[in-house]
Amino acid sequence: MNPRIFALINNFFGGFEFGIADLPANGPGRVWTRPATVATLPYARAMNAELMHIFNRPLFEFEPHFVLHDDADADAVLLHHGFDVRRRPARAWPGRLIVESSPGCYQIWVRLVSPATPEEKKRWLDFVGSDPGAAPLHRWGRAPGFRNVKPERRLPDGTFPLARLIWVNATPMESIEALLAAPRPAAPRRAAPPRRQLPEPSLEDRARFDKGDDSRADMSWCLSLLVRGYDAATVRAALQQARSVIGWHHHTPDDYVERTVSNAVAYLRRK
Repeated sequence: MNPRIFALINNFFGGFEFGIADLPANGPGRVWTRPATVATLPYARAMNAELMHIFNRPLFEFEPHFVLHDDADADAVLLHHGFDVRRRPARAWPGRLIVESSPGCYQIWVRLVSPATPEEKKRWLDFVGSDPGAAPLHRWGRAPGFRNVKPERRLPDGTFPLARLIWVNATPMESIEALLAAPRPAAPRRAAPPRRQLPEPSLEDRARFDKGDDSRADMSWCLSLLVRGYDAATVRAALQQARSVIGWHHHTPDDYVERTVSNAVAYLRRK
């Protein structure tokens, strides 16, 4: 992290702290904090060079005004934050700090005018399909400008990827309700590819969205298919076929498919 990126993040949070984490593959890990100042940057760099993870989060008193959408792919970044990582230049909706924590994987901080309770944050995180096992309180995000030293992220050349700052805009949204329901500013969208180039939707494609909740996985998959250019009829057929294999789990097939795809279409139209 250089001083320019530090200044952008500090302006976004209004004050933040570093978390330095020693997370061995075997045995308990530990995390300790340091004030986020330009003076502490050399210490954080040195710890990162020793394969410590470097995280950041807003100061405790500011935390109710921020929520972290973790483990998002490019489709989720476009759907829920208006930013097309595949097309540059691009702009996100207000109050976003977007970090590519590793290639193709994103963390998005959202800044709110009105404070939100942990329950309200959890409701929105469930809505966007963020990591369901992660509580929204006292969350750490990966600090941009430092290496992601997870062993599974090691690159073929033996190095670790750099967490990159993709976008920051400190203008806050109104509230959690604004995230769920309010009209959004127009956002760039990539053109849908020609239909002949679209592969047949598959169970393997749906599996990318499966984190233990079938209904949430279905909704995320349908949204992703629609954004990628599939029409609603194709999405309905794909969902019908997938659920016929997975099982309906007390759902009425036709009603469930129609309701899920219609909700996905309505959600995208609100954008």
